[in-house]
Amino acid sequence: ISVIVRILGMPPEDDHTFKRWADELVSHDWAPEVAMKASKEFEDYLLPVIAQRRRSPGEDVISRLAQSTVEGKRLGDIDIVSFLRILFPAGADTTFRATGNLILAILTSPALAATLRAEPALIPAAVDEILRWDPPLGVYPRIVPKDVVWRGAFIPADTRVLLGVASANRDPRAIEEPDRFDLGRRAKRITTFGG
Repeated sequence: ISVIVRILGMPPEDDHTFKRWADELVSHDWAPEVAMKASKEFEDYLLPVIAQRRRSPGEDVISRLAQSTVEGKRLGDIDIVSFLRILFPAGADTTFRATGNLILAILTSPALAATLRAEPALIPAAVDEILRWDPPLGVYPRIVPKDVVWRGAFIPADTRVLLGVASANRDPRAIEEPDRFDLGRRAKRITTFGG
């Protein structure tokens, strides 16, 4: 969170507020009122900042967004707020969860710990494998955009569904020995980030 707040050009004393907003913004499934309140506070905080950065840009991400155009059209304030609202769970929540999952895997597997100590070059492979083996989020809520038939079942448009990412990453039809943590694996079909 602190790193994201710094790249946005926000002061360190606001770290705790951004941390609270980041936690509350991802609570939409179980505490929608809390998430909506946090979203409104987040937007109210950022709109004057965006206006100021349009007038006097700096070297931070908000300034860059405030000065950016897409297909010749300047990004709107709400476009910038929406992007920043997603940045926190995408950049912080998943990072600390994936890191925690990898640390737990290392602490509970002396062989894995020994291998990584002996061969630090395998750390990127361990990161790739933890994203498959124990993803930072096990399910993703989505809304079906149009009527579909999937495996013989009709799913109407606007239906809320949960996609079982953790389950898909351990599908034995796609991954050989899916329950084994394997540093040599180069899984091509993981769904951790929607792939």
